[in-house]
Amino acid sequence: MRALLVGMIFMVFLAGCDDGNSYDYGTAWIDRDVLVVDVDGDGRADVLTLVQKNFDVGLLMVYIQTATPGVFSAPVTYGVGKNPWQIAFGNLDNDDRLDLVIADWSTKTTWLMLQDAGHPGQFLDPEPLINGASNSYVVVADLNDDGAPDVAVNGAPDGGGLIIRYQEPVNRGSFGPQVVVTLPVGEPYNLATGDIDGDGLVDLLTGVKTNPGRDSPIMEFVVMYQEPGGDFTISDVHTEDQGFHIHGLTIADINADGHNDLFAMLDANKNSKLVVFPQALMDSSFGLPVYTLLSNNNYYDDVVLANIDQDNLPDAVLAFGKTVSLLRNNGQGVFELSEKISVPFGIQRLSAGDLDGDGRNDLVLLDEGNRCLVMYQTAVGSFLAPREI
Repeated sequence: MRALLVGMIFMVFLAGCDDGNSYDYGTAWIDRDVLVVDVDGDGRADVLTLVQKNFDVGLLMVYIQTATPGVFSAPVTYGVGKNPWQIAFGNLDNDDRLDLVIADWSTKTTWLMLQDAGHPGQFLDPEPLINGASNSYVVVADLNDDGAPDVAVNGAPDGGGLIIRYQEPVNRGSFGPQVVVTLPVGEPYNLATGDIDGDGLVDLLTGVKTNPGRDSPIMEFVVMYQEPGGDFTISDVHTEDQGFHIHGLTIADINADGHNDLFAMLDANKNSKLVVFPQALMDSSFGLPVYTLLSNNNYYDDVVLANIDQDNLPDAVLAFGKTVSLLRNNGQGVFELSEKISVPFGIQRLSAGDLDGDGRNDLVLLDEGNRCLVMYQTAVGSFLAPREI
C-alpha cells in the first residue's frame, strides 16, 4: 500500500512539472512480489520477482541459479499485465514443471504462464485465466480433492467472494468455467492455503473487509474449510478492531503442537502488530488472539515467516524502509525482536529460502530500485551484508 501511494504522489509531481522543458526522471519502479522456489527442477532454489514499471507495465523477472551455489544467471524478463500484484505456482499441466499464475490488479485479470516443457526455467507468453475479478491475491491448490491443482483469486465482480477455476483432472492444463464462491459479508482481501483442520483437504484463509468503502476498514478473519466433494464450510474466526489492514496471511504451526495456526501482520496508521490465532487441539476452534506489538511510527512493508534459528519454529522477518528486523518465535505465538539489520536501500518486499544449499534460510530482498538482493545466512541468525544476485 505504501508503495502504491508513493507511486501516485510521484505521478502527480511529474504532471505538475510540465513547463515545456525536457526532464529525465529515470524509471519508476513499484515492487510487488518476490519468491524463492526451484523453478527448473534442478534441486537448486531460484528467485522470481514481480514489479511494475512506470506505473503501467508489469514485469516478471526470473533468476535461475547456476551449478555454482549462490550464483545466478542474469534475469530473464517477461511482460505481464499492467499492475501485477502476486505470484502463485504449481504443476498445472502435469509435465513435472512448475507453472505460474499472476494476479493483475489493474486489468482485473489472472494470468497463466506455463513453463516451456522443452526449455526448463523458461515460460510461455501469459494468457488470461480468470477475468473480471478485482484481484490482488491468488493461490494454486487442489480445492475439490480430485488430485489436480486449481486456481482461486479474491474479488468476485460484485466484491462478495472468490473466483475459482477448477482444473479438469483428466485433461490437465484445461479448466472449467469460472465459479464464484460467495462469502457471507464483505470483500475478501489476502488469501492463504493449507490444511487447517487436519483432514487432508486444502482449506482457505482470507481476511474480509466488512466495510470496504471506508478509510478505516473492519477486518474479519475467515476460514473456508474444504469438505469432501469441493464445497466449503465458512467460519468466522475473529473480527479485528476498526482501522487495521491485513498483510502476510499465513497458515503455519506456530507453537509446534502439530496443529496449524493462523498468522498475519496488522497495520493501522503506523501502529503495527503481529497476530497469531492458536488452534485448539482436535476441534478446529481457535483460542484468543496472541499479539506482538511492533515499534510505533513504523508502517512495515512486508513480512515473511521462516525458521531462522533452526529450532523448528517459524520466526518472523520484517521489512521497513532500510531495516530488516528478525523476530524470534518464543513458541507461544509471541515474536521477540532479536536483531535489526540496516541495509543500504529501501526494501519493499522480501522472501526466504535456502539459496546456497547449506541448510539455513537466506533472505531475498527486493528494493525500491528493482534491485534483487540476497543476504546469505552464515551461522544461526547471522547474515552477510546484502548484495545483488
